[in-house]
Amino acid sequence: MAITDLIFGLGSSSDVIYDHITITNEDDDPSRITVQNLGEDTLKNLGVYLTTPSDLGDVDNPSDNPPATCYQLLLDWGTAVEVGTLDEGGDVITEGGLILVYADPATGAEKEIRFSRFNGSSYSNRIKLGTDGVKSDELKTEEYVSFQLKYESPPDIDASRVFINITLGAS
Repeated sequence: MAITDLIFGLGSSSDVIYDHITITNEDDDPSRITVQNLGEDTLKNLGVYLTTPSDLGDVDNPSDNPPATCYQLLLDWGTAVEVGTLDEGGDVITEGGLILVYADPATGAEKEIRFSRFNGSSYSNRIKLGTDGVKSDELKTEEYVSFQLKYESPPDIDASRVFINITLGAS
């Protein structure tokens, strides 16, 4: 297995990603990421998960929070939506967190998986990726998979900047 043989592209042009990217909650956000296997080995159980950020913004506009706080906020927000947590007014929380969007292999319809403490919070519960969509087993040589990341801030937060590493892992 050679996970170092993966190449990452951004948007429909598949421009190679060499630096940090920004994901917003704007509808026109071109955050579609393509991962291609340029190695000789098939990657089994390829998946994406979150880790604490290695960068907290530029010198002129750094993060307001330490690295672990950004990571924990995204997981808390996603978990609150998944488990149906009630807000202070007694309403079920329906927004917040980071969402992985992919095409369902059977129908082609877009599906979403929210990062939470149950999905994508560590290597062991990474969200599986593959050429036939999420939850596939492998990524063969020269094949690629694409997905989109969407960010939602919870309704009670007007604006928030969070920094996070999106990590790929395979067995």
